[in-house]
Amino acid sequence: VEGIDTTRDVPGSRWEIERYYDENRNRLETSYTRIGCFVDPLPKAGKEMRMPPVAQAQIDPGHVLAFRAAEQAVADAGLESGNWDRDRTAVILGFIPCQGRRHLAEARLNFSEFEQCLRQTLLAHGVDENQLARVIAETAEIALSDLPKITEDTLPGYLGSFNAARIARRFDLHGPHFVVESACASSLAALHAGARLLRQGVVDTLILGGVWADGQPEFFVQNCRFSALSASAITPFDERASGFVP
Repeated sequence: VEGIDTTRDVPGSRWEIERYYDENRNRLETSYTRIGCFVDPLPKAGKEMRMPPVAQAQIDPGHVLAFRAAEQAVADAGLESGNWDRDRTAVILGFIPCQGRRHLAEARLNFSEFEQCLRQTLLAHGVDENQLARVIAETAEIALSDLPKITEDTLPGYLGSFNAARIARRFDLHGPHFVVESACASSLAALHAGARLLRQGVVDTLILGGVWADGQPEFFVQNCRFSALSASAITPFDERASGFVP
């Protein structure tokens, strides 16, 4: 609405673009684009989300963005006073399950596979057990130091259904709350689902929207494999169109 364009190179605070970038579109496991749209700084969970600090550390930023946007929407609608039927209010979110928090958890779990490969390789090259143990321990310290530990808060921290549930809990809503996934059409699919609930008389009020805050290298690389991303700009319905900018 304000005409702000957030398109820019991947900031170094997110991830090292040079590690994954290659303009050669035929090179696997790389991204041929350097650009995306980023929110800085990413919001962090606060006391308003009624979560202990250990749980806040595990939460996906998309959950925080959706939570705060819902609070703003309720305030803009003049519903803060509570004069609305909470039994007949639904929460529906368009949500794409490509989450950095999940990738971090998987990286920690998959380290054991890498450790086994490393062990076999070093043994095959004659490394003795004592030196092998030191190398593996040092490698683990480096590889796992920035990866969050997997706890009871890991899965709820990125699972899409918890995103909608947090909003429902915040406003004590008792109607349906769920997420809809339809790739780039997720928000429109959520809107369609919400309209049906209203037309069928299931609910009177909706908190509805879409959220995605996960511009991680996995998303860039995988989308580049079928040329979904643009390396220059977004030009929809134009002959210059070459993909979208995440």
